[in-house]
Amino acid sequence: LSSIWPDTHVEEANLPVMISTIRRAAGDNGRHQKYIQTIPKSGYRFVGEVTETRIERPGVTLAAEEALPFADPPVPLVSRGLTVGLMKARGARFALAAGGAVVACAALVAVCWLVSGGMVAGRVEAASRAASGAAASVSPSRVAADMWYQKGRYAWNLHTRAGTQRSIEYFQNAVKEDPGYALSYAGLAMAYAVLPSFSQRPEEEERVKARIASAEGLRLDDHLADTHNAAGIVYMVVDRNFRQAAKEFRKAMALDPRSVLAHDELSICLVSVGRTEEAVEQAQLSKALDPLSTRATLGLVLFYGRRYMEAATEFEEILKLDPYSYRAHINLGRTYLSLGKFEEARRAFEEASRLSSDPVAEGLMAQAEAMEGDTAGAGTILAALEKRARTNYVAPISLAFALAGLGRMDDALVYLKQASTDRTLAALYLNVEPSWDALHNNPEFRHLVSDITLAGTE
Repeated sequence: LSSIWPDTHVEEANLPVMISTIRRAAGDNGRHQKYIQTIPKSGYRFVGEVTETRIERPGVTLAAEEALPFADPPVPLVSRGLTVGLMKARGARFALAAGGAVVACAALVAVCWLVSGGMVAGRVEAASRAASGAAASVSPSRVAADMWYQKGRYAWNLHTRAGTQRSIEYFQNAVKEDPGYALSYAGLAMAYAVLPSFSQRPEEEERVKARIASAEGLRLDDHLADTHNAAGIVYMVVDRNFRQAAKEFRKAMALDPRSVLAHDELSICLVSVGRTEEAVEQAQLSKALDPLSTRATLGLVLFYGRRYMEAATEFEEILKLDPYSYRAHINLGRTYLSLGKFEEARRAFEEASRLSSDPVAEGLMAQAEAMEGDTAGAGTILAALEKRARTNYVAPISLAFALAGLGRMDDALVYLKQASTDRTLAALYLNVEPSWDALHNNPEFRHLVSDITLAGTE
């Protein structure tokens, strides 16, 4: 690693994730290994065909008919501001990594190139809004800021505590590079909004930071879809204002009908207030726009719609694409639990625990043990969580799941109230989460969810 990235810290554990991402982008499921071959106990080797193209003038802009490599069908590079020189430079590094029988370098290059779909300069260009639609002339600081923003979005999409914390670091670096870049603030707003959901002790300061970052992103550029997406996430998660959140997501769609994040987040907003069919429709649109996404939103809304078999299929398909998706593992486990497949649920929760230190998987494991009849085992896990919670912040939803499995619904309600106060993501789904069905006639619970309503989401 040090010979390929001499001046950059690269975590070895991230390489399998990047390799999986490259494989699915290249149409290789890992079994046939037609581009990247796994060398047991050694690493990876590029085995695809490599050609060399020499470019005399590296500053020539790509023609509209040129396309991304490996894409099927080819993805046109129209008005994205990428240059032949940049493309060939990336290709050269890819070939260099292949020649050395190491794909670690290719992972970083291909993740940016294939997964981002060549959108680096595209987003910078959109932010600059060049009137001609041709390649925009942007400063090095703007390009650097966008690269940090992309890294932040990647980390944020991991949907783990470590990923969210790392995303804040990356977004802050983007702000340092270019304080006038609106997307950097949009990223910070999204990260601060969801941070309490991953056993990070909630502070009012973080909520204030989320609101301020969101407002600053809109102030700098309210013509970008993602500044409105960030505003919608803050309204939905921090302020529990589903009406305004839906408006922001729809504004984002109006600005960019192909915004995957807008469709995803509107889907979450709709399923939270019980509009399941509309939520599924939005999630399906999101998946159609990005079939390689592993955010698992469609599976999630199918789960909350009690369409468990379809949800399980969706999560299983995502794990074929990305075996390291924490979100897919933990939600597949919850789906198996609802289907009465306790052994499969436990395996999914165990895998989720290996991928993230978030204790939610432990709470769900206790719930699974209790539902299968092992109340002693469930009690042991619950006791460990309670002990940890005395000295460290533990997401209250973790304890609520364990208590629900043991039938202690009144005790679970105490932690659900705390989850709502802490503004965790889990609190969005109180109305539709199957584990809380037994509380729906409880007056305290009904009061708790009174601001998650069907009314006013248009």
